[in-house]
Amino acid sequence: ISVSYDNDEEITIKLYKSTMVKKENKLSTKTGEIANIFTIVDLSISSQKTKSSINHMKNYDPSIPEFKMMVSDFLKLINKTYDSFNEANVISTSVKLKIGEYIKIEGKKYSLITVEINSDGFLCDSYYSIEENFNNSSLIITAEEQKVQIDLPLILN
Repeated sequence: ISVSYDNDEEITIKLYKSTMVKKENKLSTKTGEIANIFTIVDLSISSQKTKSSINHMKNYDPSIPEFKMMVSDFLKLINKTYDSFNEANVISTSVKLKIGEYIKIEGKKYSLITVEINSDGFLCDSYYSIEENFNNSSLIITAEEQKVQIDLPLILN
């Protein structure tokens, strides 16, 4: 459970389906390469624009620095996510720092970067089997009918 304040009169309560204990044991800060997440997302969107007429909207937090990630896993997942929204007219992608949430890797706390992909169309059913292929990576994936959220640890060194 996590509680936050939306404004002076309202609070938000997030309930989580499960903890990340198993995921944390598999993660390592020694793998991956330093990369710019915005460049990777833009590359994927550009690739998608050559295949479809879907309108892509972007909302990036410019304060996010380059950080260590498994670039090939992330690029494959984001491409498959965009492909799975094949019936959509508009896809909105936002990249931001999650406030108040972190993950422990090798005993150290790391903030989370979230890539949220929303669509006016629905994910195709095959996406849920694609999601299982990335269970051993450092990507934390949450998929709903019209939204996919990918969380990555912000590892700077």
